[in-house]
Amino acid sequence: MTVPVPDFHVIIIGAGATGLLLAQGLKEAGIAYTIYEQQDEETYARRAGQWTMAVHSALPYLESILPPVLRANLNSTSTNPWSEPDPAIAAAIPFVNGATGELMAKIPMPSPKRLIRGKLRDLLRTGVEVRFGMRLTDIRVEDDGVVAIFNGEEVKGSVLVGADGPRSVAREQLVDAEAAALQKPNIMVLIAFTTFTREQALFIHAKSHPIVQLAPHPHQKTSIFSNVANVVDPDRPETWVFHYCLSIWTAEDHPENNEARQILFKYYMSQYCEPYKSAGEWLSQDTPILAEKFHYWKNITRWNNFGGKVTLAGDAAHPMLPFTAQGLNTALEDVKRLLDAIVKVVYHGADLQTEIDAYDESAYTRGKRDIDLSAEQMYAYHHWEEIMSSPLMKGGYGAPSNSSAIN
Repeated sequence: MTVPVPDFHVIIIGAGATGLLLAQGLKEAGIAYTIYEQQDEETYARRAGQWTMAVHSALPYLESILPPVLRANLNSTSTNPWSEPDPAIAAAIPFVNGATGELMAKIPMPSPKRLIRGKLRDLLRTGVEVRFGMRLTDIRVEDDGVVAIFNGEEVKGSVLVGADGPRSVAREQLVDAEAAALQKPNIMVLIAFTTFTREQALFIHAKSHPIVQLAPHPHQKTSIFSNVANVVDPDRPETWVFHYCLSIWTAEDHPENNEARQILFKYYMSQYCEPYKSAGEWLSQDTPILAEKFHYWKNITRWNNFGGKVTLAGDAAHPMLPFTAQGLNTALEDVKRLLDAIVKVVYHGADLQTEIDAYDESAYTRGKRDIDLSAEQMYAYHHWEEIMSSPLMKGGYGAPSNSSAIN
């Protein structure tokens, strides 16, 4: 019988969905961990905002890792926890001509859910203690483990997992600064989260999709991503939150003030079909128009795991653009594969470096595929002539790397 590795301890950097799900999995497996978050708790809560995330191909990974009580409450994190959408409708994402409204394609997306980021994070924090205000400043690898340094405080563990997002401090310790740098694409992104009157909300909702709708414009280099971001009260449509993400192909920076951003946002929305045109007209003057700056690791490279003692997961491992709705799903697969590797080391006598090497290769390979595809999709979304030959029209989002292992 294999004797479990005594005192095995995992240091997790970052308390986003990736780090928290890994913590839940380790907790269920009886493996010690500590999770650190650089933000203070107030900032952490505030920055969750109203953002939503699509989970589809990796939903079985999420469900298999969560303990039963949390799995039973997963739907509470949905954008509409009050009802389940028709599976036949939800699993076919509409891709429409933004000028005419013509349905160009239905893009397959297996078992999709749209989850509210803050609610998912709160669910995953259940029973997990997070140490806030702990910014990683250095990593020191030793013969018998790894040491994380936080503003002078040192913490020792067996493995350190950098799950600290696109601008990962951990990643900067594993590749040189030039290789770790992110790239900014030539797009301006303007975002609105907004409510409407009861009648307006019902009109827009009737023309919306329960997961997401995609609408590139054939006559201008723009695209709209839209969804119902939060059905706060199913009986009060005036409380429903709608999300519009307008992306514009340009090297220009976004306007600095909200008034100018709203003028630009409304102008482009006015060139679209319904319900976008009306949504733009109905925006109140005090609606914030957020300016988002997307970045991605265009030149992703393999990282040094120092004998299996340090690795990366989620956006820290493969920051990508959001144009394939794949980021969360790739991260969830990371967690499942990494958790399996650690369990094999702790309980089955597997070699740490061998297991982490295999995990890293998978994370790199899948990440590079998804980074490249998301960049291709971004270009196609804003160049109509490219759309018909793009992967978007040939089978949808991020097919799993091992279809027999997931879904």
